[in-house]
Amino acid sequence: MHVSGDVPIRMEYYENGGAASARLTWTRLGDAPPPVSGEVIVDDDDPGFVQGGSSTAWHREEGGYGGRLTWTRNNDRVRPNYNWARWHPNLKPGRYEVYVYIPVQRASTSNARYWVAHYGGFTLRRVEQSANRGRWVSLGTYRFRGTKGDYVSLADVTYERYLWRQIAFDAVKWVPR
Repeated sequence: MHVSGDVPIRMEYYENGGAASARLTWTRLGDAPPPVSGEVIVDDDDPGFVQGGSSTAWHREEGGYGGRLTWTRNNDRVRPNYNWARWHPNLKPGRYEVYVYIPVQRASTSNARYWVAHYGGFTLRRVEQSANRGRWVSLGTYRFRGTKGDYVSLADVTYERYLWRQIAFDAVKWVPR
């Protein structure tokens, strides 16, 4: 097909196992961008979201991805009954870039410690939630088996002053790469 006139071009870069990869896409003016095929999102209201720790320290409120978010206050170290959550996707085996959604509210920590469980093991990614409110943040690209062993986890242990910060637990997205 021949396309004439202005054609918007989009270049995406992403981390790919320690190296950078790029993807180039374009659409004709007036065309909506196509949805990403195979994208999986697990929100804090979905069955794939599980949480543990002190039930009295968990809070839920309106806002965030899908209209609701979960949050708690931070711990300065690992303590008994610390709060944690996991997002378990239903994936096909393959490579995915993993994103976390940081809501505008209740995200004041500068040291959220996300663990990505993938085919190659576990990878720690630190995210400054307070500087990334209202956006998806990439945790990198990994190979996944497509089993229950694939997940992202986050705990309230930020090593910041005790109960000084809030940590938001909202949505995680896996995008095929």
